[in-house]
Amino acid sequence: MSEAPYRESVLDVTGTSVSPDVVTPTLVVTPRVVVNPAVVVTPTLVVNPTLVSLTDVVKTYPGPLTVLKDVSVEIGAGEEAAIVGPSGSGKTTMLSIMGILDRPTSGQVRIDGMDAGSLPEADRAQLRAEVIGFVFQQFFLLPTLSAVENVAEGMLYQGIRRHVRRQKALEALDRVGLSSRAHHLPGQLSGGEQQRVAIARAIAGGPRLLFADEPTGALDQTSGHMVVDYLLQIASEGTTVVVITHDQGLASRFSRQISLLDGQIVADSAVAEGDS
Repeated sequence: MSEAPYRESVLDVTGTSVSPDVVTPTLVVTPRVVVNPAVVVTPTLVVNPTLVSLTDVVKTYPGPLTVLKDVSVEIGAGEEAAIVGPSGSGKTTMLSIMGILDRPTSGQVRIDGMDAGSLPEADRAQLRAEVIGFVFQQFFLLPTLSAVENVAEGMLYQGIRRHVRRQKALEALDRVGLSSRAHHLPGQLSGGEQQRVAIARAIAGGPRLLFADEPTGALDQTSGHMVVDYLLQIASEGTTVVVITHDQGLASRFSRQISLLDGQIVADSAVAEGDS
């Protein structure tokens, strides 16, 4: 007699109880073929290799003014890239759409395989909180809070307990070399140190994707160079880092450069390498 189907509920990666009928398998197990008895085949975790995908994205504002024109690009998990172009080229609009802060007029935006355009706003906000971190040219630090308090505040809506937020904040400050400045107010920090606090705030919650919009724009050359060093270090540790900049020199420090002009991608080093 055949056994009844196994229907006990399981938990997905967010902790939500779901039916097995709707669970997409996340593990692929290779059959055990004994070639060498000392070698044991272990399950392989299936990871979506494309973390961000834009397909034929158009963004038009009233006027009408079309800022992005049929933009298509894929950025892989663990990649570090710079989107570079002059003022008015559409860089910040592209960041807003990739970071699901804004919706395209047409086209598709996928984050970690999910169609972000079809999600309601509450789900988009949750996806941003869990997957994406942001660093901007302006630091947006609260002047009455210490560095560690500013970093912890960035995790306020992630459902993390207060003492855990503080511990994560201290660890993030350590990653950007600011352990000794954790209890200083923003006004007691240099511009470069304030931007590093902003980076710590962006990475403290463990995002898989980090966007930095002109992160060195308000800094002197030495401080800017140090900020880029930390962004590259974060990328080397597994976080996907995408920097938006007008600075060709800064962009050249990243392994991939995507050039934007008049709302269109005119060059992509990844494509150029693939064609060579």
